[in-house]
Amino acid sequence: MNSKNSVDQSMRRYIIETKQVIHPFELPASKLPVLNKPIFEHQEDVFKHLKIKEKPLFISSLEEINQSTYQALVYRDDIYFNKELVLEFLKKASSIGKPARLAFLDTDSCFSVNAFYP
Repeated sequence: MNSKNSVDQSMRRYIIETKQVIHPFELPASKLPVLNKPIFEHQEDVFKHLKIKEKPLFISSLEEINQSTYQALVYRDDIYFNKELVLEFLKKASSIGKPARLAFLDTDSCFSVNAFYP
């Protein structure tokens, strides 16, 4: 990461494909629309806005990732995120200098209110 709003444009992206169908929609979550756009298309828009040049590599499990010294980001195709979340995560991950994982505590009220059924 070079500055506050930039990322390594040659960063490798690995997308874990999830093909589980969501009932009653009968589609994988990556194809379900959020704000009138399928989740996968939204993800691609986020990375296009960040000017990431590398095309994503689609995988079905973490074992398929090639070990390298390149900066890489691994995420599932059914996760909704925004540019700010990606930038903040990459900034913090770069600062520790080793692989990092983004997770939310189930006690985080923002997460528990919006992610769990009432």
